[in-house]
Amino acid sequence: MTDLDEIRAFLAAMRERHEDQIENIELPAGTDEFIGALVEAGDTDELLFALKLSYLMGLNTGFALAQATLDDDDDDSGDEDGPVGPGPLKA
Repeated sequence: MTDLDEIRAFLAAMRERHEDQIENIELPAGTDEFIGALVEAGDTDELLFALKLSYLMGLNTGFALAQATLDDDDDDSGDEDGPVGPGPLKA
C-alpha cells in the first residue's frame, strides 16, 4: 500500500466514524469558495497550513476535554467529576 493509499484509507475511515459530527460543523460563509480558489491556484502551502491548524486545534480540544474529565482530588464534596462531553467547537 502506498502512502497515498494509506491517507485515503485513513480519511475514509474517519469519514465513516465521524460523519455525523463533521456534517454538523458550520464553517464561516465563503469557506467552500476559499478552499476551491486555493485548489484552483494550486496553493498547497495554504491548504497544508489549514490542515495542520485544524489538526492542532483538534489536539488542543482533545487535551482540554481530557483535563475537564479528570477527577478533582482536592474536592472534599464526595462527588466525582464525570465526563462533561464536548461542547460546540469555536475558532
